[in-house]
Amino acid sequence: MSLRLTRQRAKSIPVEPDPLKIFSGQASAASAYAPTMLGRLQDRSGSPNLRTRVLAAAVIIGLIVLTAPLAVLPVVHWLVHVL
Repeated sequence: MSLRLTRQRAKSIPVEPDPLKIFSGQASAASAYAPTMLGRLQDRSGSPNLRTRVLAAAVIIGLIVLTAPLAVLPVVHWLVHVL
């Protein structure tokens, strides 16, 4: 018994006309925003500006808080029972 409701042939995904340019070494027009974006994330010396540092710190703290119940608490629970 088939679960298909139609008898038409399934459509296939079309083949890409151009090969992917991931490893071609040539910059595409879409990557032209990179200098502008880096300029917004860096100060004049090239290091991350304060806004970028604060955002990175918030992401790290958030990841620690989110993973604590999965990783840290079982280890602490085990140590309490062992000691």
